[in-house]
Amino acid sequence: MQLRYIVNQLICFDQSDRPARAAESLMKIALVHTTSDIGHHGCTLVNRRIEALAAAAGLEIVRRLPLFFDDAAADWRGIDAIVLNGEGSLHHDRKPARRIADLGRRFADIGLPAHLVNTIYEGNGPEVAEGVARFRSVTARDGASAASLRAAGIEAGMVPDLSLTWEPGPELAPRGTRVVIGDSVHRDVSADLWRYANSIQAPFFSMMTVPPVLVDYPDRNRRHRLRYVWRRASTALLPGGARRARTWAQFPTFERYVRFLADKAALVVTGRFHQLCIGLDMEIPVVAVSSNTRKLESLSADAGVEGRVVADVAAARALVAEKGLDGLAYTPDEIRRLRAFRADARQKAAALFAAIASG
Repeated sequence: MQLRYIVNQLICFDQSDRPARAAESLMKIALVHTTSDIGHHGCTLVNRRIEALAAAAGLEIVRRLPLFFDDAAADWRGIDAIVLNGEGSLHHDRKPARRIADLGRRFADIGLPAHLVNTIYEGNGPEVAEGVARFRSVTARDGASAASLRAAGIEAGMVPDLSLTWEPGPELAPRGTRVVIGDSVHRDVSADLWRYANSIQAPFFSMMTVPPVLVDYPDRNRRHRLRYVWRRASTALLPGGARRARTWAQFPTFERYVRFLADKAALVVTGRFHQLCIGLDMEIPVVAVSSNTRKLESLSADAGVEGRVVADVAAARALVAEKGLDGLAYTPDEIRRLRAFRADARQKAAALFAAIASG
């Protein structure tokens, strides 16, 4: 409990002048739930930011694990602490939520400090809450999740989603002039978004991509890679449609994806949380269709750009038709709020990892 209090205090202060640990004394950690293995540009960015923030804080990631692994057989010798990346998994008592709770109990029982970071929290019952409370520290990625954790009796800090600590650089300054349309975690919403794109002759794209071959665990995500190959093969000869578009309207790398956004997009319509995050990073306006939790609504409120999350694709179409590109462009006040929000996110993220490194 004392370390959790320290984490919650440190994320309010700038740790940029903290001296780095000597190389020989780096804290060795295992990163659990390395979501980049599924082939998703948002998850790729989150995991890149975790790697960079950990290194800057003097943490050496020596093991990278999925959420589901044989923890009973795992050998934790040489591991000083666990960092578990919650992302969008902890909601409505789903299987991944129960798994995270079980790992909280497991790590506490064996005396291994475990920190739950970058997590949503919504709609979970007391059994999940009890397991989550066993983590050494808990940090939500949005204000609504932090409030839900505290309502469940779990002391929690709040650091905006770690993708929001990314700095795109001047080469990715937006210069697009078009509406571009992305997909959703829900297939029916993705189909509606694809039909919308067709109706206005807008580019349609998916946030998914080919799952990477992992250097340290080359066979770990074989299932994801085989599924990707099957989907491409099974849709290759289909006539144009939403199912084919979700599989083929993809970018092979994160760099190609964000270059497309910079070159083409004056506005993105999407159902994806991380597309909203990346839109905020790049200062490209986003109209977002509500997803499987309140994550889009909460992030928009946290960032000070409310009014751009709608219930369904029909409402998105109506909003774009009513306001147009000029009416949906960020105002100077929104840009100021957004830049302050992201600067605060970078400061809090650095402080969070510094607190973990402090032991």
